[in-house]
Amino acid sequence: MSVLNRRKQLLSCAAVASLLLNSLQSILYGQDQENREGPIDAVRKRVSAAIVQVSYGTESLSTPTGSGVIVTADGYVAAFGNDRLTSIRNGPLTVRLQDGRRVAAKMLGWSDEWRVELLKISDDGPWPYVELETVQARVGQDCFLAGYPRSNRASKPANQASISPGVIQEASLPYWVVSSMHTKSFTGGLFDFEGRLLGITVRTGRLCTHTGVPILVQHWDDLTAGRNLDQIRLQTTDCTSDEKLVKGERNRTQVLEHIGAATVRVGIQDTRLGSGVIVTSKGHILTHAHGQPKQSGELLSISLADGRVANAKVLVSNRIADITLLQMSDSGPWPHVELGCSATVSPGAECIFAGYPHDYDELKPLVRFATLAIPEDRSWSSLVWTSDSKLRGGDSGGGLFDSRGQLIGIALGYTVRPRMAFHARSELIQSQWKILTNLALTAQSQANDARNLNPQRKCHEKSLLKTEDSRTFQ
Repeated sequence: MSVLNRRKQLLSCAAVASLLLNSLQSILYGQDQENREGPIDAVRKRVSAAIVQVSYGTESLSTPTGSGVIVTADGYVAAFGNDRLTSIRNGPLTVRLQDGRRVAAKMLGWSDEWRVELLKISDDGPWPYVELETVQARVGQDCFLAGYPRSNRASKPANQASISPGVIQEASLPYWVVSSMHTKSFTGGLFDFEGRLLGITVRTGRLCTHTGVPILVQHWDDLTAGRNLDQIRLQTTDCTSDEKLVKGERNRTQVLEHIGAATVRVGIQDTRLGSGVIVTSKGHILTHAHGQPKQSGELLSISLADGRVANAKVLVSNRIADITLLQMSDSGPWPHVELGCSATVSPGAECIFAGYPHDYDELKPLVRFATLAIPEDRSWSSLVWTSDSKLRGGDSGGGLFDSRGQLIGIALGYTVRPRMAFHARSELIQSQWKILTNLALTAQSQANDARNLNPQRKCHEKSLLKTEDSRTFQ
């Protein structure tokens, strides 16, 4: 495309955006918009009063680490939560309101599976709040994200909540909503243009993912009671074991061959995306969900240890739990592994990890050994940890196995100090399996709707993002 044609296209896009924006302002504000406060301003003021900045530590030493939304008049706050240290969860909290007030708070219940936590402001209030209610969301619906930066270590503290407008790309309620906001800097709440809370922002990047309000409503009693939802939901999961494996009919060599046959490399065109594990004879594959977004219906390339290369379709991607479910295009049967129980594996027990690092070119996966570990200062969660298993880029999505070859985790990443790897535990996979398979039935149609948004609408959205991405509530 020539520079002149590109310039004409940009001018046309800007003109369309300007017309749409002027029309919207006329509808919202009327002809005398300069002398009149419109409905959107009223929504912003009401919502902004309920957005708080959350800091962990005493008021004088605290570091801002994210945002929350006050959801009751007596000061319950729904916030982003992510595998926090036990000492932080049990320590002092400070909540800063839009009007500058700083008040003490304490953490109540939480869930690493859904990456949310519930706080309670120490004073009874009344506090400004946004009501928790179940609201239907649809693909293409206008929405906005309101919140504070995750950390202000490198900048001055934000005095006002930021706003980022966008549209809903995926509505997998009651579990999560995915929006088009492009931000890596702050979390908060996702709202519709009537100021109703749609979800709590838990994943940012090219797309933002928000845990649905129905999850908070469903588990409200446990959250207010200060319970660990992961322990309640996952530790009691009834995992089924293969009797042949329990009897130890596979020796070490057979176990490694079994694991290797079911471990795959996942890619798209010439790009290596990571590793995966086949878990059914029909070719269902589990892999990670971080990095490049995996859209429902998208075809990925699957390389097996025996040299075969096949296609697999993305069924659904849960960016909150960091799990993506794929299925081979051919019906199979495919080599696969059985799901085990990570909770029954004792700390210090030897585990097996298999994956395909990006810099590894062999047909068979790279197998490594590690021991199951319990990190200091961490509660039981949706993650299972191992000592240094030498994970590298590309290993994400690979499988962690017990000594019998049963899958007990999907690799997600590692920490540097201390060097430990963390994996989505098998109990989480078991819990999410029915959710993922049910959502797979509707995810494809939603993905098509998101891709087929009106081009003029997309142009208008980009214009809004350019002009309003750094705006703050007034």
